[in-house]
Amino acid sequence: MPQETHVSSRQVHLNSDDADFTNEKNFLFFFNDIITSPPNVQMLVTLVNATIPMSFYVVTENNNKLVVNLETYIIPTGNYTILEIINLIETNISILTNIIYSKITNKISMTGSSSFFLSATSTCHRLLGFSKGIHSSSTNILTSDRTVNVAGVSSIFVHTNLLTDSIDSRTGGYSNLLARIPVDASRNGFLNFSPDISFRAMIANRTIDFITVSLEDDDNNNIDLNGQHFQLTLQFDFQYTRELKPPISLLKKSQV
Repeated sequence: MPQETHVSSRQVHLNSDDADFTNEKNFLFFFNDIITSPPNVQMLVTLVNATIPMSFYVVTENNNKLVVNLETYIIPTGNYTILEIINLIETNISILTNIIYSKITNKISMTGSSSFFLSATSTCHRLLGFSKGIHSSSTNILTSDRTVNVAGVSSIFVHTNLLTDSIDSRTGGYSNLLARIPVDASRNGFLNFSPDISFRAMIANRTIDFITVSLEDDDNNNIDLNGQHFQLTLQFDFQYTRELKPPISLLKKSQV
């Protein structure tokens, strides 16, 4: 393991309410004091803890469109039970005469006044228990092929401008992902994250004079906290850059 240096660790405490610039989804923090990595020393970063309000919605502008045949309905953003969503759809989509939800299978069954199809341009497939794509009724009935999901975001992905070289399956390659935080808190409460084992990610940055932070959901969409504020604590550690040594076989040959 590379040897630790004489440079002391630094902790940076971020409160989104103190951001120098924000559009409520991306936050930029400038610092008067700069963190610099000395020559031959690499910098590592750890997300020590996070506090995030559970103020974001299950239904957002990213998953609230339902298109049945040529009829489009936008579900208002907010938190709903599946029965509340069904009531809204039945009231606003004229071709659908009855929608039944089964607690046993956690699926819905739609009945129409005539044949109908769920368009691929809909964005609420996951909410209603459908896979992406076109779904057509059979004898005027359409049953979801997957289970209903009104639980909302399962994980919060913390992205920064720090070059961590993490690999993210959502993008299929390298990203600036700092950490994935599982969502295990109740609505309107607080999600507190303090991992028992902290992962230190080596970063390519040599100087830290600003940090950008964005919180994303499972589908790479920015999470809107609706005016509430999160707190993060980042720790920067330093260690000497590992020097590559030639194989022993080459060293022996050079001594001959």
